[in-house]
Amino acid sequence: MSVRSRSILIVIALLAVVGAGFGVRISGAVAQDDYEAGKRGYVAAADAVCQSAGRETATADGEPPTTTRDAVAELRRSATAMTRAVAALEGLRPPERDDGLIRDRFVRPARLLSARLTGLAGQAEKELAEGREEAAEAVVERSLAPDDAEVELRSFAVSYGLGACAGG
Repeated sequence: MSVRSRSILIVIALLAVVGAGFGVRISGAVAQDDYEAGKRGYVAAADAVCQSAGRETATADGEPPTTTRDAVAELRRSATAMTRAVAALEGLRPPERDDGLIRDRFVRPARLLSARLTGLAGQAEKELAEGREEAAEAVVERSLAPDDAEVELRSFAVSYGLGACAGG
């Protein structure tokens, strides 16, 4: 093989290697674009779920409850809305590479918060039904204090860009 032929083969091989490198970068950019689009879609869908849950818990006049009975009813609405929201969030598909993160740091704490609110709503309703209004008020007050699951959920929601789910 002549020097010229060998030089041409080397140039062709180098071009193939360089071209393959550009192909990886281009496909990497496309993959990143797909991820960003998937994340935007997930954030929009999850925030819509959270906004809907917020509307479910609001009173008709937008004012805070004035009686214990109204406060207990609001707690029940919150628990029910949270349960529905968790079911809807579990049905959403986050970007594949974030799936475990979303499940562990967002959906799991949301499920725990939902269970907590549901339990407290039942307890407050029982207290109220048995004529223990002060005890029912105390349960409602306890429901308003954030627990570890709520703190984790809101913290992750802020970091991931889930503004409506973060309470903002």
